[in-house]
Amino acid sequence: MVDSEGNSVRHLGILRRVLLILGCLLFLGSAIFPFLHEDRHYMIPIPEDLDPTTYWSFKSSTQQIRSLHFPEPVEYWFYDYWVKEYAYRSEFSLVSVLMFVIQILTLIAGTASVFINKRILDLAPAILCPTVTYLMVYVSTSFRSWEISYQQGYWLTYPSMLLFIAAFILSLIIHKKQTKLALFSEPKTTELHEKLLGTT
Repeated sequence: MVDSEGNSVRHLGILRRVLLILGCLLFLGSAIFPFLHEDRHYMIPIPEDLDPTTYWSFKSSTQQIRSLHFPEPVEYWFYDYWVKEYAYRSEFSLVSVLMFVIQILTLIAGTASVFINKRILDLAPAILCPTVTYLMVYVSTSFRSWEISYQQGYWLTYPSMLLFIAAFILSLIIHKKQTKLALFSEPKTTELHEKLLGTT
């Protein structure tokens, strides 16, 4: 019985690592790809108007129409993006910075969990990933007057979230099984063994 439980723990440990690796890869994709696209429509087109804009946590890319035939992309990165893009709504610049920091922390915690079997580490990406999703939705609420659409970065947070949660649940199961194995590996009376097995 102890051998079979030990094999079960090893198999669950491998599955947990696979889920974490897949979760990290998908979440990395959610950070690399944009999470929001905004279209601005005007009654009277003006050449200097800023029209379609795509958003990341660390970058924005806007098609600035300098001529009617050749839109020129204008990109803001990191500090320029956080300060200039949201100059009129400073609270959203803070949200974007927070989103970027949490994305980094999620990847660090998820990667560390692959190598270190600690429940607190497994819990971190399971909490941080949904937080990023919430912040993406929160940012989108600032563009209610325009047409917006969620992009790949937003949608990829959902499968990665499920994978991180599943990995955390597995870590709880593994911990429970390891505790049970530890009890059986120590010399105990027959009565205690029977109680643990539920035979008495």
